[in-house]
Amino acid sequence: MREVLFVAVVGVVVLGIQVSRFGLQMPAAYKPDLMLVTVVWSSLRVRYATGAGYAFVAGLLVSLFSGAPTALFSLVYCLVFGLSGYVNSTFQVDRPLGWALLLFIGAWLGGGVIAAVRLMEVPSTMDWSIITWMMLKATTTVLGGELLMLVLDRLWKSYSRIMGE
Repeated sequence: MREVLFVAVVGVVVLGIQVSRFGLQMPAAYKPDLMLVTVVWSSLRVRYATGAGYAFVAGLLVSLFSGAPTALFSLVYCLVFGLSGYVNSTFQVDRPLGWALLLFIGAWLGGGVIAAVRLMEVPSTMDWSIITWMMLKATTTVLGGELLMLVLDRLWKSYSRIMGE
């Protein structure tokens, strides 16, 4: 129950920052995907059922507030959650360089799914602007995500010490 409470509070705070211009004054297309960062963090720190449920609900909320097709981000976040958990269990990447790798792959996977859905809605060609957007979004997500992962770890340790293991 303590895991559910922690990820719910973190999710609400991060969602508020992500959907507003409160946190970062940059174009929305290039803002780091902070919710993706929390999904990757949850794949490394909390139990599977809690993290998978969090990824799904977080995706629904982001889809609701971003105007994306319903449950698009749920699909993306559940894929990233599963992939991050698998990569960590196979290669033990739970350190800052591994986090960067997971965040970069997750951002590219998310960008690829979103670009594919957008291209299905409005037929066009895959040009350099989409690839540039994916690269910039992945880079900002990694740079912002490294700091957020450290903050989340610190908060999780403090919360666990207060609430008990």
